[in-house]
Amino acid sequence: MFDKRLFSLADGVGRLIAAKVACQWLGLVANIAFVVAVVRMLQPLFAPVPSATAPCIAIILIAAVVRFVTIRAAARFGSEAAERVKLALREKLFNKMLALGPSYAQRVRAAGVVQSAGEGIEQIQSFFELFLPQLCYAVLAPITLFAVLAPIDLPTAATLLACAPLIVLIVGMVAMRAARVFKKYWGKYTDMGAAFLDNLQGLETLKTFDADERAARVMDEKAEQFRVMTMNVLQIQLRSLTAMDAVAYGGAAAGIGVAVWRFVSGSLSPSGVFALSGVLPLGLTPIAAVLLTILLAADFFILLRQLGSYFHVAMNGMTSTKRIFALLDAPEPEHGSKELPEFGASGRGVGVEFRGVSYRYADADVDAGGTAGAGPDAAGSAGAGVASPRRISSTSHSDMRNADADSVDEGGGAGDARETRYALRNVALRALPGEVTAIVGPSGSGKSTAVQLLAGTLVGYEGDVLLSEMPSGMQDEVLGAMLSSVAPDDSETLKSHQIRDLTAASLTREISIVSAHSHLFAGTLRDNLLMARADATDNELWQTLEAAHIDDFVRAQSRGLDMPITQDGANLSGGQKQRIAIARVLLRRSAVYIFDEATSSVDADSETLILQTIRALADAGATVLMVTHRMANAADADHVVVFDGGAVVEQGAHDDLMAADGTYAKLFRAQESVERVGLSGRVAPRVSRMTHASGAFAVSRMSGSAESNASGAKSDMPTTQVIARLLREVGPLRKPMAIACACGILGHLAATFLPVFGVAALFAAAGAKVWNLSLPAAIAAMIICALIRGGMRYAEQY
Repeated sequence: MFDKRLFSLADGVGRLIAAKVACQWLGLVANIAFVVAVVRMLQPLFAPVPSATAPCIAIILIAAVVRFVTIRAAARFGSEAAERVKLALREKLFNKMLALGPSYAQRVRAAGVVQSAGEGIEQIQSFFELFLPQLCYAVLAPITLFAVLAPIDLPTAATLLACAPLIVLIVGMVAMRAARVFKKYWGKYTDMGAAFLDNLQGLETLKTFDADERAARVMDEKAEQFRVMTMNVLQIQLRSLTAMDAVAYGGAAAGIGVAVWRFVSGSLSPSGVFALSGVLPLGLTPIAAVLLTILLAADFFILLRQLGSYFHVAMNGMTSTKRIFALLDAPEPEHGSKELPEFGASGRGVGVEFRGVSYRYADADVDAGGTAGAGPDAAGSAGAGVASPRRISSTSHSDMRNADADSVDEGGGAGDARETRYALRNVALRALPGEVTAIVGPSGSGKSTAVQLLAGTLVGYEGDVLLSEMPSGMQDEVLGAMLSSVAPDDSETLKSHQIRDLTAASLTREISIVSAHSHLFAGTLRDNLLMARADATDNELWQTLEAAHIDDFVRAQSRGLDMPITQDGANLSGGQKQRIAIARVLLRRSAVYIFDEATSSVDADSETLILQTIRALADAGATVLMVTHRMANAADADHVVVFDGGAVVEQGAHDDLMAADGTYAKLFRAQESVERVGLSGRVAPRVSRMTHASGAFAVSRMSGSAESNASGAKSDMPTTQVIARLLREVGPLRKPMAIACACGILGHLAATFLPVFGVAALFAAAGAKVWNLSLPAAIAAMIICALIRGGMRYAEQY
């Protein structure tokens, strides 16, 4: 029923579960001793036998203490086992996300991970704390009770023991049906959670495009589907609980009835048979034996019934376990074992080179007719290779189509049903230290895919992606010519390193990425900066803030480096967030910097400052790649690489590419014409905004306090007001709540009076009627109590 790997998640879990079961069993033994002592004290009321009050009182006190201690110890052992499993699972999930790296989003959904790490693990915690110990205890308890009652009267004990497995059968029948329902239930739950998270994160966009009502309707539909599925699950649980209650209390009534029948027929003679190792030296009279049977009969079934009530927890836990283990078993990206020297920290230059690189997403397929189903950044056919990177080169779209057609023939001809679409095909480019290399192209042309391959976020490419150590003092022209003449097999002569051969630690140290939406963590500015280098001094922190042009804003805050940052930097503007993220990257001292649309979500002033920082990085000798949709930013780059349809179609300097009048020139002119709208036909001269940080630019900086939004409203509402408000919130449900309470009270009264009527039946059989009840009337009252308990239990839960 459950995965055995759960016991290997944390040390000592099995021992803790065994300890809890042992404590529960000792508590049961103490309860049996308690009941026997009470019956032994009451025995003189039914028959003239010697009294043993003092030993009985001692046993009652000892049993009460043992019962208390064992209950507390059992709860502690169960909580400890569950806590260990919870912490171990969450640690494994977190480590798995770290192992998957930034590419985890391509394999799992963030909402699913959050739900699995949250409520999913809580369900598994309940499985270990409640269900699993109760499962073992429910096997031991009936056997123990049978061993106690069998010497008193074997037919009565056998009747009780025979009814007990019926509850297990009911649980098994429910499990067979509920497995599929619980799987669908958890699927609906995660789907709704993912949709809710997506809508919440995109709420601003939904409001902007007036699409919030449609999103709300979709959420309502998902919530209704989840409600229906929840009701289906609860209906199964309801039926199982009702059936188990009927068996439990019906079985108890049957056992009591057999005991009373045996007493009336004179077949019950336990005298001298039952004794607790000499502590109770006198045997039980028949009427006392029946009383003991009545008091212990319920324990035969209550434990199994509790097991059934935990079944819902167990099924949820097992469904969560399957999903969590599926996530833990997900394949991890392959990285090499080769360590790089610390190029960035030592100031040594590192060149980047792509040689015949092709890549395809696993879910990016096309049919033979060419209908695309491309993955991210894959929007067309791929092209042929590119010639020398320091000359203007281009590939026509007809050549690209021919190349793609050739690839189809190589893959088995046009008769194949489907063929995988390449996001990148035969890409060749180089980026050198001390230069800004701009990567441009239409959306979906493969720009981001290329830089993700370089950063190691995507794996499984074809061709060569190399980091080459640049000899100090080598001129660009000589270096470019040298690189052009080196074959892939001779790359070691330039100390080149394949990306696929490097460790993840080397890649993250030497290649830093600033994306369009860099994440800032809740805490302080210092905490976010020290993530890049934990041993950085305050002076170094201020230097990086100055380099990122955000130091004036930080100095204006009363707490400086310790200024608070809320979750995802919600108390900062977009430009401030981006510049702090860049400062964090600068502190890393990497050899290669990638700016992937880093200026796409900031204002013009922030964009100017970011571009100045990018230029300063290149002037300091770093290799800088800048992916941008804004062609004006690429105009100031030292080298421009143009992507189209998954291939590099042009590359060179801005002026040369404009003179060639190819893809780059068309994109530049098209965007320039759009930006001229509103200038009344006047053509504004192109002004370089990628000026060195010392350039004379008047930049307005926001001086507002980031601390003003950092503190949230704190609620000091007392508990009584909270309860009152909750009751107001559930106002429409007051009637069913009142009915549920009434049904619950009736059900508990029926469960309480069932053994009471059993005792009344015993006294009626002995000739001393209670409440003037005859034997048949008392037995009928027991049966009615059992039926009422089952019916009220169903009505209460319903």
